Amino acid sequence: MLWNEVRKTYSNKCIVFDSLKQHEENNKLIIEDVAIIEVFDDINDAFKCYRMLHRKDKTRELSFGSTKE
Repeated sequence: MLWNEVRKTYSNKCIVFDSLKQHEENNKLIIEDVAIIEVFDDINDAFKCYRMLHRKDKTRELSFGSTKE
């Protein structure tokens, strides 16, 4: 799912996701395509989920973020 689609589908939410396609541009990580894992209202809950999943498998390209504007 493209990030613009994520923002429309899950507006004002916090998302834990697998990064499927990404690249670096001007020292910034640009995430193009993601697979949604969990959706939260609170960034702290999203971080807890991310941390738990990352501890289980450090090879995954996991991230978390907010669609809040």
